[in-house]
Amino acid sequence: MNKIHVPHPWIRERAKLGPAQTRQEGLGFNGRLAVFATEKFGSMGAFYVLVVWMFGWMALASLGFSGFRNDPYPFDFLLFLSNLVQLFALPILAVGQQVLSRASDKQAELTFKDAESELLGAEGEGWRLLERLYDAAAVYFAFAQVGGAESAMWMARDYALQRQAFGRAIGSYQAIKHKLADCYVKLELARSNAYYGAMMLCDGGADLPLAAAAARIAAIEAYDFASKENIQTHGGIGFTWEADTQFHLRRARLMALNIGGPMAWKDKLVSRLEQKNVA
Repeated sequence: MNKIHVPHPWIRERAKLGPAQTRQEGLGFNGRLAVFATEKFGSMGAFYVLVVWMFGWMALASLGFSGFRNDPYPFDFLLFLSNLVQLFALPILAVGQQVLSRASDKQAELTFKDAESELLGAEGEGWRLLERLYDAAAVYFAFAQVGGAESAMWMARDYALQRQAFGRAIGSYQAIKHKLADCYVKLELARSNAYYGAMMLCDGGADLPLAAAAARIAAIEAYDFASKENIQTHGGIGFTWEADTQFHLRRARLMALNIGGPMAWKDKLVSRLEQKNVA
């Protein structure tokens, strides 16, 4: 008789309602207030309006109207309004930007409550399975970072062929050539490590821990280097919001920390090499 797995009712409800942030779970009163303002106004402009509104009332309460200087009642009333506005607006300003940043990025926040669980693997093998999960994630992240590094390198290359300086394309100058060449070397090194990690992952090879750590480190360095050199190749425009170079730098920094930073993976690589040499 086949065992039929019936998901918990809360899981079915969650599948219909969407991620946890939709139900505002775990955000608290301030977070819900921020989500409410975000849904009503629809952008960061809501927070700028609140800032102007709050400081406007504070200015009126501090300075007072010229016609009410001899009468303390209007001044006290404005001061009360100022404090009331701060009480309402400050929680939104404090939490709202964090809520918006989480909602705008293509990341996810999972919340488990009364969820059914199932033992994976034999008892006592949890840490080994978790390590393998991280190794597999490192290989997947490596390919994503290789793609990002390649995109950043080609963006720099295209701009170097278009931008003119002293009557010639800046890509013809040796300084730019060296930047792009260094990007290409790091990119191909990361690509080869990622391919080897994928081969170990698919074949269940014994070198998967070493291959995953090497792929992770090489991919982090390649993407970070290419994103920074892309900005440098673009020059002054590369440091402005109008240029798309910022997206690669921000994505490179984010992906470098998602499943552990470079120092953590370097420690893993060294420890795994030591274990292999001892064995």
